[in-house]
Amino acid sequence: MGAKEYVHALGEQLEVATDAELRIQLAQMLGASGSDDAQPYLVDAMAEETRENVRDALRAALTQLAEGGAA
Repeated sequence: MGAKEYVHALGEQLEVATDAELRIQLAQMLGASGSDDAQPYLVDAMAEETRENVRDALRAALTQLAEGGAA
């Protein structure tokens, strides 16, 4: 599986994940990917998310993407 397919697989999981901890982990992985393909998944998740700790993880992942990915 290539990097792009990996990001899309993670993003698809983020769209359907019901567990907050899993959503946090997926956000962290998407942020670390450094892939522009991750951004739409994170933005969509942010629009839907109600838990503040998950929203924090999504914001951190978007910031990480903006800064170039892996820390």
